[in-house]
Amino acid sequence: MDLSLGLLSLPGGTEWFIILIVVILIFGPKNLPKLGNAMGRFISNLKAGQRGELEDDDEDEDKPPVRSKPRVEGKKEA
Repeated sequence: MDLSLGLLSLPGGTEWFIILIVVILIFGPKNLPKLGNAMGRFISNLKAGQRGELEDDDEDEDKPPVRSKPRVEGKKEA
């Protein structure tokens, strides 16, 4: 069974290996777990959104934004 879609086809073993090397070079080995975690959350949120299971964030719109006090630098008292 041919899975090609005209000019597009799925990458083979060598192509996946090259893609993996490029991803490691771009993001670095320390950031790969963070990237995988973010992609997993994205996919699960996407699936939940398609099923209509996401919570509405309308409650957050009613609350005013939290602002921190500006830092004032002055003379230090001894």
